[in-house]
Amino acid sequence: MTQRAAAAARARASARLGRALRTALFAPRAGIAAALQLAERRARTGRRPGEGVAPYALAAVAGAATLTLWLKLSVAAGARTVCPQDYRAAYVGVSVLVGAVLGVVAVLAWGLAGRAVRGPGGAAPPSSLRLVWGAAALPQVAGVLVLLPLDLAVVGPETFTSAPIDGTGAAVWAALSIAFAVALAGWSLVILWRGVEVAARTTAPRAAAAIPLALATTAIVFGGFVAAASVAGAQPSCAG
Repeated sequence: MTQRAAAAARARASARLGRALRTALFAPRAGIAAALQLAERRARTGRRPGEGVAPYALAAVAGAATLTLWLKLSVAAGARTVCPQDYRAAYVGVSVLVGAVLGVVAVLAWGLAGRAVRGPGGAAPPSSLRLVWGAAALPQVAGVLVLLPLDLAVVGPETFTSAPIDGTGAAVWAALSIAFAVALAGWSLVILWRGVEVAARTTAPRAAAAIPLALATTAIVFGGFVAAASVAGAQPSCAG
């Protein structure tokens, strides 16, 4: 096979994987089953990683979305106090980058932690579990590419500070943005659950154990940064 033909074959395989992952958004079992078949075919040809790079890229996006949601929720709930004069756009940017790195760490950790969910034939291979995690991360793309720009455009820096939000429209959007982000997280968990059901060849009730496992994995991976940022933001008020 010539280099041009090999490149064309890789492009077609990537396109098929992309279609399978998009299918997983609305038909998780069918989409992930197709993605797993493509990954197995890729692995048989000796290409590494067998699951491709898409799960890692999507996990990075999901990590960024996770920390963005935490930045908003923590100030809204009063867990952190960020005064307007202390706001730095660079801090939000760094948090997004750190979230992306932690997202990749999380998908690697999930490749091991997810093996606790076992079917009749045993646990799913780590590569299959990483592919499932990547598929489950797909809804989080909207959190970074849609919600974050709208937060900054509609609400402004107050999204990430403890300052009162001026304007009814901005306040309503701030609440809706958090609600949408939480809904996207729930959507991701449903995809993960049904994906593990397929990957582990088990029943839906057994695969449901993937949800607390995924939450625990995320908490462990992100916990250090969240704890450090919470301590740094622990001040009584912005008065004075």
